[in-house]
Amino acid sequence: MSDAFAGTLHLVVRVSPTHRWLVVCEHLVGAVVLALLAWHRPLLLGLLPLLAGSARLGLRRAALNTPTSLLRLRWPSEGEMRWQTADGTWHDGRLAHAFVAGTWLVILTLRDDAQRWRRTRCLLFGDALTRQSHRQLRARLTVMPPQQAPMDA
Repeated sequence: MSDAFAGTLHLVVRVSPTHRWLVVCEHLVGAVVLALLAWHRPLLLGLLPLLAGSARLGLRRAALNTPTSLLRLRWPSEGEMRWQTADGTWHDGRLAHAFVAGTWLVILTLRDDAQRWRRTRCLLFGDALTRQSHRQLRARLTVMPPQQAPMDA
């Protein structure tokens, strides 16, 4: 049996139904709260278009339809990561931070080498990757956590 951490981890991100469902639910709850508050302050209904715009953007991001949406990720066991965004651009960089919430969610913060101060965050729900890929990603994050560079401090 070969070492699972010796090779390159190839991830192909797909649309997560869980992510879409959460975006819809959180915006519906926001609309209900606004409607209840507007009972005594009708001017608050003016915030509904802003909430609808937020919901639209959230659904676009959950559907991976924004130019900065992460579609593919390659993480060699030694060296830096590469990722492809929806606009077709490949980026070289490193993992700046990672958060793992069991088998349910992994949040990656990636730092592009070409844009030193810019960070890309990627929410990877359990259904955004294959079960095996998600497990390998969580295992690699456990064994090889992100290292803080001096300029990140």
